Amino acid sequence: MQNYSLKNHKLNKNQVILILIAVAAFVILAIYGIALAIYRSGKIAAMVKYAPYKATITLNDRRISNNGTVYLEPGKYHLKAEFEHFETYEEDITISETYHDIVGLLTPSDAEGEEYRSKYANQFTFVEGYIGKVLNQQGEALQKQYPIVSHLPITNRLYAITYRRDSPESEPKILIRTDDEFIDVAVDRLKSFKDVDITGLDLSFSTNFSTDLSTSTASDASQFVKESISSNYSVSDATKLSDQYTLVKIYSYNPNLGRGAEYGHYRAILSKKGNTWQFAAPIYPLFTTRNAPGIPVEILKTANEK
Repeated sequence: MQNYSLKNHKLNKNQVILILIAVAAFVILAIYGIALAIYRSGKIAAMVKYAPYKATITLNDRRISNNGTVYLEPGKYHLKAEFEHFETYEEDITISETYHDIVGLLTPSDAEGEEYRSKYANQFTFVEGYIGKVLNQQGEALQKQYPIVSHLPITNRLYAITYRRDSPESEPKILIRTDDEFIDVAVDRLKSFKDVDITGLDLSFSTNFSTDLSTSTASDASQFVKESISSNYSVSDATKLSDQYTLVKIYSYNPNLGRGAEYGHYRAILSKKGNTWQFAAPIYPLFTTRNAPGIPVEILKTANEK
């Protein structure tokens, strides 16, 4: 049997060239892969789709590719999309792990633009569908992060509970619009959401207690509140929440309502101040870490359930 040995086998010139080319190609690809990984490190893959696809897209005056993926540092950008015969669109946007797709449709500004849109209608149709997909994904992400959103909006003749966001990254502000007469009903509805931690919400009531607080020196908590607010309201007996905090509820009273004579309940958390008291937080129908900062969450939860 004949033995073959690489040691005795000499490569010809063409084989050497092919091996060197292969090694060079491998090295180039490896360097490119490393450089690409370094370039994309810490950046977010953002899909850019603006119809028409020939539209010029810039972020902070730097042009980016349309109808493709770009890698961006998370943060705030000024978006500008423009194309001849279409209206220029500008907006301040935030790129993050949750909100990173840059999608939209430009509006024709003249007959030539209308003709262009008709000619490339497939681009506009595709982007319109993609926008719907993005909105659905963002909605699911928002509901996962803020479960309260899945219950809203709620509107009826007694109250409305909605929300707004100042930016794609901002926390929803929960808006409760009602009158004192129905505020207890709205509060009960908020408290009925078992998957929502009320104390973690940013609440805004249209009926916030706005009476100017006077200075009382009463040693009794209920009397202190009664002397500090308008005489139009009644107050409950004090409820001790802890060694430091005490709760007094404030409400309106109408004897003509029978069993529902008490309505429009607000809550006041007090803390000791020498022989008298002080308001530990503003008066609200419900307490959260936003409107009553510095007070332990468990105290807020207990106060909200009273």
